[in-house]
Amino acid sequence: MRHEHRPERQVDPDHRRRSRPGTVLALVAAIGIGLALGAEVDVIGYLTSRYYGLASSRMFGVFYAVFTRGIGASPRLMAWLRAATGSYFAALVVAAGLLVGASALLTAPRFPRRPRKAFAT
Repeated sequence: MRHEHRPERQVDPDHRRRSRPGTVLALVAAIGIGLALGAEVDVIGYLTSRYYGLASSRMFGVFYAVFTRGIGASPRLMAWLRAATGSYFAALVVAAGLLVGASALLTAPRFPRRPRKAFAT
């Protein structure tokens, strides 16, 4: 077995000092996704307590379970649609439809007003 001689790859001594745009953008995207997911969970808790009162732990559990199932199922669904159709177009159409459905929730009625309890002084 004959081995060919390969010239050594020259390494730029400053390669670690310079950042690549893709690496920086990936870091910014990861931070943004983390913040967005954290905000969604907070909004679920806030809206659940407003609509269902302080005894809303069961409803919060239901909403959070649906939320986490959606997060877990969406990559698999997107990959399946990509494999079935050969492009991401169908997956994007499904995502856009879900976005429209979620936006319709913005038309939900206002929070019910609860009378505030006066503190005894």
